[in-house]
Amino acid sequence: MPEAKDWITYALTIVSIAVTAWFSYRVLKATEATNEVTRATLELSKQISRAEEERQKEFIEKMRKQLIPEIIKQSKAAHDATVDTNASKINLKLKTAPTELLVTNEDLATYFKQEEINVIRDFWNTYSSYRKKYYKKFYPNNDMGALLEHAAPVAEKYANLINTIKH
Repeated sequence: MPEAKDWITYALTIVSIAVTAWFSYRVLKATEATNEVTRATLELSKQISRAEEERQKEFIEKMRKQLIPEIIKQSKAAHDATVDTNASKINLKLKTAPTELLVTNEDLATYFKQEEINVIRDFWNTYSSYRKKYYKKFYPNNDMGALLEHAAPVAEKYANLINTIKH
């Protein structure tokens, strides 16, 4: 028969096991609760991220809708300056026509697709090149024929720009 001190040791061991089991159960429940809170936080973070992405897309679309008319307006002014049957009138219009697009490269990169940016830049590069080569403040012998002869590429690039960014 076990002695009294053995019974005390057995009793203390059983109590220790029970207390350890109870604490382990409480830790398990706390861990499960923490996991549930973590899952809920993760889902909420995903929802917030999706909502923010949607707001960002809406903002970009609104900015595009504001910038497109401005790009068209400035490009049309440049294009219209090169269109006439009279070289003297083209010369007069080029004096007051825009010399560059006043929409920043950053705005173009942020709110437009690369294809659209390429078409916009292509028009403005063609127009700028035309201006540099053929527009002068004074023409020897009033020879402005080059203004008429070389305006077609500007018109072609403008038509491409309009077809690309209006769709």
